[in-house]
Amino acid sequence: MAIIGQTACGKSDFAHRLAMKSGAALLSMDSLCVYRTIDIASAKPSAAERENLTYFGVDIVDPDMRFGVDEFVAEFKRARNFCAASGRDMIIVGGSSFYLKALLDGLSALPDISEAVRAEVFTILRDVKKGYELLRSLDGAWAEKIKPNDRYRIEKALLVALASGKTPTLWFSENPPIPLSDRVEIMCVQIDKTELWDRIATRTKSMIKRGLIEEIEALRNRYAKEIQPAGAIGIRETLEFLEGKHTASKLEELINIHTRQLAKRQKTFNASQFGNRLTLMRIG
Repeated sequence: MAIIGQTACGKSDFAHRLAMKSGAALLSMDSLCVYRTIDIASAKPSAAERENLTYFGVDIVDPDMRFGVDEFVAEFKRARNFCAASGRDMIIVGGSSFYLKALLDGLSALPDISEAVRAEVFTILRDVKKGYELLRSLDGAWAEKIKPNDRYRIEKALLVALASGKTPTLWFSENPPIPLSDRVEIMCVQIDKTELWDRIATRTKSMIKRGLIEEIEALRNRYAKEIQPAGAIGIRETLEFLEGKHTASKLEELINIHTRQLAKRQKTFNASQFGNRLTLMRIG
């Protein structure tokens, strides 16, 4: 089972209650919860909340490590193997629904990618526009399928091209995607917009009160700004605040605005990608 929905809609709390009753293992489908030390900005369940649950996808990489769809799929396989060995069900929960789409649609196998190639692509993508132009020069047909600001897909295509010596078009034609799971029941939590906006505002205020600024300052002091999670909502705005670009009240306002925008995108994505596979529900 997968439980999806807009950020702050209450899906994680519902999944926790369900797992406590059923004994199911939980797999977080959240792009920030995977990072150690990013606790407040990610709104991840606390160690105490996870104490009596089997949880995957939380605190598995450091903030300066890469994490994307391929790494999520590896974590899914680890959770699936555990559930198969222990005879337990799995509940997938989170707002990064493109991870779920990857499970349903499948991923193509990738070539062996050395750290040197990863470092080269990372350097190239300090300027995403230049990275896109490089991709166009290598494989114009594949580049036409990608938006010039789609950093993730540009990165993946460049990694494939530089590691394999083949164009992405050729590589992916030779390595078609294989679905990882086609029997997932998808529950989508519904919530009124006014209530959701209130929940987002309350959560933002709580995050700041609990030490969001101090958490991100420590993150900045320990790691370079170029780390992958630096662009996430809550982290990006707080880094700008620490640079003196806006006030504390503006920080709260911007996080609320950007989180509401994310919620709108999530709703659109879920409806367009999963359609009639969704079972809509309200929780209270």
